[in-house]
Amino acid sequence: MDEKTVSVQLFMPNGGPQPLQLAPDAINHYFIGNFAKQWAMRDGYLPTFLSYENGIIQFKLVTDPRIEGVFWIRLCKFIAYQYKTKVALLKDATKFEVEHYKANDIIGFTVDIEDTEKLSEYSIRQKAAYDSLPTSPHLLHKGTIE
Repeated sequence: MDEKTVSVQLFMPNGGPQPLQLAPDAINHYFIGNFAKQWAMRDGYLPTFLSYENGIIQFKLVTDPRIEGVFWIRLCKFIAYQYKTKVALLKDATKFEVEHYKANDIIGFTVDIEDTEKLSEYSIRQKAAYDSLPTSPHLLHKGTIE
C-alpha cells in the first residue's frame, strides 16, 4: 500500500458575529476575519469594504502577482456576491464599484508548521508590498451583482 501525505489548510474564523452597522471597521472585521483572510493567504487577493449606498457596495481590492491573468470583473463580481450573501446588512446590494490596487509581492501567506523560520521573511515581504502600493488605484471596476 502506497503512503500518501495530504496537506490541509484550516482558517479559524475570528471576525466575530454579524456587524450591526455599516461602519467599514465593523464590516471589515467581520468579513475579513471570517471569510476573506484566506483569499489573501492562499490566493493573493484581499478586499476591504469602503461603503454602501443606494444598493452599491464599494470596496478596495489589493491583488498580488499570484493572481495575475484573472478576468478582474469576474473576481470583483465574486467578491461583491460574497459581501451580499455573507453580510446581512448588504443583502439588498445590486451593484459594486472597486478600486483595484496591484501589489508587487505577496499580500498574505501561509506557513507550514515545518517552515516557521520563513514567517519573518514573509512578514517583511508582505509589509513591503503594502507599503509600496500607490495612492491611486491601478484600475476601477464597476458591475452588477448577480
